Amino acid sequence: MKLLTADSVTRSTCDGPIFEPVSLELSSGDRLALKGPSGIGKTLFLRALTLLDSADVGVIHFRGQRIEDSDVPSFRSQVHLLAQSAPMVTGTVSDNLKLAFALAQVNQRSFDGDRARSLLDRFELLSLFERDA
Repeated sequence: MKLLTADSVTRSTCDGPIFEPVSLELSSGDRLALKGPSGIGKTLFLRALTLLDSADVGVIHFRGQRIEDSDVPSFRSQVHLLAQSAPMVTGTVSDNLKLAFALAQVNQRSFDGDRARSLLDRFELLSLFERDA
């Protein structure tokens, strides 16, 4: 089963399409790289794919199920878009990581500091954990 599929996803403005319809299938472990000049819609496509913004046309499936409006909060708690320049709140990197667990959608889960440290260490970023964001 595919992890994430997109069928004919597109975004438009009054001037026309930002990007033409895109279809793709991603399986667990796949990696996706988008390459192109600034302003052609790479970030808007990713935002549509992760349902942070609505696509004008197209359908997104996650683990074989079409994502309906009522499913979006649960979907967003499992699929993430890591921005090149992510917004941060005042405090440490650790404080920022903990903040996501205060959201109602993840109230059944709690922040795991050891796991966060392990992941940061994996990417040689552990020294950032207690640094001001």
